[in-house]
Amino acid sequence: MTTTGVVEVSCVSCDARHTIIVPIAGYKLWSSGQARIQDALPGLTDDEREMLKTNICPTCWDKIFNK
Repeated sequence: MTTTGVVEVSCVSCDARHTIIVPIAGYKLWSSGQARIQDALPGLTDDEREMLKTNICPTCWDKIFNK
């Protein structure tokens, strides 16, 4: 039984594609609104979770928000 899956995310700002490996059970919990992303996917980095939520890559996030 597969416990992880692949999510492809394209940045809405630069169109760069990113691949994120997620635990399927946690991803289903978050995507269905049953859990907060940080609780459902604690093993992902902050950047990975942000990309899943907003479709903005870390580089563009820094440019957009002047970090």
